[in-house]
Amino acid sequence: MLQKYIPCVNEHIIAKKWGGSDSLNNIANACSGCNGHKHDRIKGLDEETNEIVPLFNPRTNTWTEHFGWSKNYLTIIGFTPIGRVTINFLKMNRPLLINLRTILILSGEHPKEN
Repeated sequence: MLQKYIPCVNEHIIAKKWGGSDSLNNIANACSGCNGHKHDRIKGLDEETNEIVPLFNPRTNTWTEHFGWSKNYLTIIGFTPIGRVTINFLKMNRPLLINLRTILILSGEHPKEN
């Protein structure tokens, strides 16, 4: 769904700077804005627990374990330290994405049933 509306890029889950490879196990499709905010980060501070935790890894983590939607489906909520840090670092609730989600809700394209 996202690829129809926002340019996406193939990004390294673990940046090469930190030993990540070019293998498909280390590549994920990401919105270019989120990827730009992530940069080469692989972990961060969860302000709720004061722990340093890894960012969400789509190859090893399950989305529904770490994230959910607000009641109006406009913002992503982090359930775990990994979820909260990822939302914060990638700025997953920035105004552009809130606006896009609003349009997708009005057009019946969001949320998708699992």
